[in-house]
Amino acid sequence: MKILISAIIIILTSFIICGAYFKINDNVPNETGSVEIDKNSELNGNIDSTVKRVDNRNNFYIVKNCITKYYISITEESIKNSNRENLSEYIYSLLDEKYIEYKNITKENILENIRTISNVDIIINDMYVSQISFDISVYFAYGSISYYDGDFSIMVVLDRTNQTFKLFLEDYVKEKFSNLEENNQLEVNVEKMVKNDVNNIFDYRNISDDRYVRDLFMDIKYYIMHDNKKLYNILSEESKSKFESEKKFNDFITDFYNELISISLSNYNKVSENGRKVYYIKDSQNLFEFIVYESAPFKYKLSIIAIN
Repeated sequence: MKILISAIIIILTSFIICGAYFKINDNVPNETGSVEIDKNSELNGNIDSTVKRVDNRNNFYIVKNCITKYYISITEESIKNSNRENLSEYIYSLLDEKYIEYKNITKENILENIRTISNVDIIINDMYVSQISFDISVYFAYGSISYYDGDFSIMVVLDRTNQTFKLFLEDYVKEKFSNLEENNQLEVNVEKMVKNDVNNIFDYRNISDDRYVRDLFMDIKYYIMHDNKKLYNILSEESKSKFESEKKFNDFITDFYNELISISLSNYNKVSENGRKVYYIKDSQNLFEFIVYESAPFKYKLSIIAIN
């Protein structure tokens, strides 16, 4: 197990280093600290299995951290540098028993039954939740792992009381929940509690605006570097009209590419406009302003303005 832990630490360190190109200002704090939050903030006193878009930032981060924990373990580097038996047990402990049965997985064949990835730069474009009971929530997350490893969809079962989670991977989600839609009733058979398998634990944290804006900024820079199509698609209608066409927008990115990839986060201002949160984000060189019109955590429209 010591070998596995060492390998995971190495991979986490590599993951952090890979994120260094974003050059985020070190003075921006990560979060307000590890604190107990309202574990049932989505319930509002009632059990409602209706599928809803996740609007609680703290819960969004909990789910993302659970997902990241899994994907870090299946990188090529992890599989290369870890003891196979220990790594198999680790990954096995993160997967739900029903998924294990669905996939006919054993600890002996698990590494042959999952895909490996080259890198971990997880961006979640959308996340939904259904409240199954007072303790159990089922989340569905959709996004991309990295530029090279493509998209993912994953189902996460959270046990709020035990602070445990289990995962159903992409093949299961695609087969069983391909028609998942907001406001539909979710029919899903999950356990009434998620047992503690040591590795499948999550923490409650109160995510600050500073941390959230920093991560928004990182996502935007990732799109600039790797996915201009996605970047154009999330532009506000006003911003799209200013660029007139996708080609002119791509020309704008090309013209300012060196400046855009070298900027770092300087400051931001959060306001409320028409019942939604809007973040005005500026870089340290005062070259650009990014205006984020949020509808849910990491679900937003964007304007990019060249200041000079």
